[in-house]
Amino acid sequence: MRRVLWIAAMVLLAYLGARSALHGCSGSLPKPGTPAPAWRASDAAGRGMWSAGSFANRPYALLFFATWCGACSRELPDVERWVRENPNLGVVLVTDEPQDVIQGYLKRRNLNLPVAVSAGLVLRQFGVSVLPSAVVMDAAGNVEAASQGVGAMGRMLRRLLRSGDG
Repeated sequence: MRRVLWIAAMVLLAYLGARSALHGCSGSLPKPGTPAPAWRASDAAGRGMWSAGSFANRPYALLFFATWCGACSRELPDVERWVRENPNLGVVLVTDEPQDVIQGYLKRRNLNLPVAVSAGLVLRQFGVSVLPSAVVMDAAGNVEAASQGVGAMGRMLRRLLRSGDG
């Protein structure tokens, strides 16, 4: 019985590894100095699309989150405060959850933040495997910094503010 469980575990690990490789999710965020992936995602409020072109010639941050992520929920009120206090700050939250789920979540938590819904594509393009994660791009569209885990949003927003766009 133990051998069967061991074989099943190995098959599952192999499947998950192959699935990640096929879908482009390496689990590692892009390296600083590399060009940011060309990304595009729907606005969660239904007002069009977000893309790298939305921030042409200025630094910005993508903050990857989910409504079920406790660390994300704890960080978002601070994110909203920073965005409100720095209206020129280029920030978009990115999730793969449905628009109605996101809209309900933002309303319940009284948050007014720009959110892009990507059906997982943008998360895969940026190698996001841990939430929260955040990536800052410079004005030229290159990755300036990336972070994941508890505190990632705050670390990257401070970095973005230092870049002179706050």
